[in-house]
Amino acid sequence: MMDHSNDTEPSDVGTSSSANSNDNAINVDANAINASANAINANANAINANANAIKLKRSRERITLLVGERRFNTFRDTLTSGSQYFAARLSGRWSDADEDGSYFVDADPSIFEHILCYLRTGHFPLFFDSSTLSFDHAKYMALLSQARYFGIKYLMEFIERRQYIGAIRVTRTVEIIEEAQSVNNELFENYLNNEDTPDAKVEITTTWHTKQVYICPRNIDVHRGYRDRCGRACEAERDRQGGAVVFKEEKDLRAVVTSTTVDIEEDRLGLY
Repeated sequence: MMDHSNDTEPSDVGTSSSANSNDNAINVDANAINASANAINANANAINANANAIKLKRSRERITLLVGERRFNTFRDTLTSGSQYFAARLSGRWSDADEDGSYFVDADPSIFEHILCYLRTGHFPLFFDSSTLSFDHAKYMALLSQARYFGIKYLMEFIERRQYIGAIRVTRTVEIIEEAQSVNNELFENYLNNEDTPDAKVEITTTWHTKQVYICPRNIDVHRGYRDRCGRACEAERDRQGGAVVFKEEKDLRAVVTSTTVDIEEDRLGLY
C-alpha cells in the first residue's frame, strides 16, 4: 500500500498562487493610491503656502487714502482689520481707486487722523484739556459720526458710553493760610514749585477780611490773639484796668492754595 499523505493536490497549488498574485496587485494599488494621496497633499500644501504668501503680501500692501486735501499712507490690513467699511471697499470685489492708485474718502481729515490712529494702535483717543479740566465733547461727537460711517464697533461703543470720562481722575486739595501777610514769600514759591507734584496745577488766591484780635492787658506780643497764653499777672492787670477783655479789629490777608492734579487711567484707553 502506498502512502499519499504528503502529496499536494494540483488544484490547491493553483489556488494559492492566484491568491498571492491578487494580494500583490492590491498592495501595488494601495501604494499607488497612497502615493497619489501624498502628491495631492503636497500640492494642497503648496497651494495653501502660496495662498498665505499672497494673503500676507496683500495684507501688507500699502494703501494711500485721499481724505479731503490730505493724503494718508498705511497698510491694507490696518484698514480692513477694524473697519467694516474698508473691509468691504478693499475686498477686491470691485476697484474704485483713482488713476494714481489712491482711494478718495469724503471725510474731515482732522477727524479721520484719529480714526486711522485708532486702527493702527487700538488706543482710544483722549480729548481733554488739563488747563480747563474739560473734555472736548464736540470733537468726540464728530469722531463718533465717522466711527459709525466706517463701521468701527469698539470705537463707537467707547464714545457712545462716554467711557473716556473714566480715563481721567482729578484730585484737588485746598489749604487755607491765615495771616498770609506775615508769611514768607518762600512758602508760596514752594507751593508753586513743588517737586513732589511737578504736574500739579497750583492756584493761589488772596482775600482781605476783618477779624477780632485779643489784646493782652500787659501788651505782651506773644499773647496777642491768644487769651489762653495770659497768666495770673495778666489777669491781675486786667482787673486793675477794670476787668474788660479787649479785642481789636484788624484786617487779615487770607490765602487759599488750590492744587489740582490730573491722572490718566491708561488701561481705560487701551494703553498697556
